[in-house]
Amino acid sequence: MIFAFFFLSGACALAYEIIWTRQLTLLAGTTTAAVSTVLAVFMGGLALGARLLGPLADRSRFLLRWYAALELGIGLFALAQPGILFWMDKAYLHFIPRVGHPGINLLALRIGVSAIVLFVPAVLMGGTLPILVRHVPRRADRLGWDLGTLYSTNLAGAVLGGALTGFLLIRTLGMTGTILATVLVNLSIGIAALWLSFVTPPAPSQSGPPATEGTKTIRPALRVILWTVVALSGLLTMGYEVTWTRILIFAFGSTIYSFTIILIIFLLGLAFGSMLFSRLDGRVDGIRFLSLSSSDC
Repeated sequence: MIFAFFFLSGACALAYEIIWTRQLTLLAGTTTAAVSTVLAVFMGGLALGARLLGPLADRSRFLLRWYAALELGIGLFALAQPGILFWMDKAYLHFIPRVGHPGINLLALRIGVSAIVLFVPAVLMGGTLPILVRHVPRRADRLGWDLGTLYSTNLAGAVLGGALTGFLLIRTLGMTGTILATVLVNLSIGIAALWLSFVTPPAPSQSGPPATEGTKTIRPALRVILWTVVALSGLLTMGYEVTWTRILIFAFGSTIYSFTIILIIFLLGLAFGSMLFSRLDGRVDGIRFLSLSSSDC
């Protein structure tokens, strides 16, 4: 059930991202800068949510209840989002004639509008991964396998949600109908997770990371280097996505279909890579393998 929850959660997340990106680019423009701003705010919210709620996952015994609260919060915020966008539209049209410097001030206005609409649900979405990673029973020697499977399951759901939203739901239900359908799924996940939390025993009390018997201890200096490499990898990944989107738009056209195609192919590659390379956990030297894969990029 946990993996089913995370699969459906990924589908909802991509549905929201496509809808919100579409609505915000209609409001703030369809330029590369506008799309990049929306993606940056969305990814920043995911990162902040994971960082803030990760320590909570280490301390809490009622992880499923926290997960249910996050899913319900995402659904309720998405339900209120059309009204928020209505007032953002009015505010944007009010302030746009008063923009003094069309470059810097317009960018700041776009960031502000995107942050108000996207940041809160993105933070909530970002907190779901550390909570579920903590909840899923695992052994230390299977951490990479379990984390990779959970992450790839979420991405596979995102691929399905993106395809359904971009090619079917928006055309048949419209923007509002698609949002309502996605909210219904989100709220159903939250209610089901809340029910499951009451019929299953809570997790054992924990004050730190799970036991990792047999795993290596990484020196602090090497840990800093690894985090830097991971951060740069994320920077390049999003840079590739924005650049490829810009290039392929010339061939496919600037439509919701072209954006959906690019997004789901990108996510399908991430899901496949996560599933494939999680199977190598414990079989290869992780640091050496990371350096080789980074150099290939």
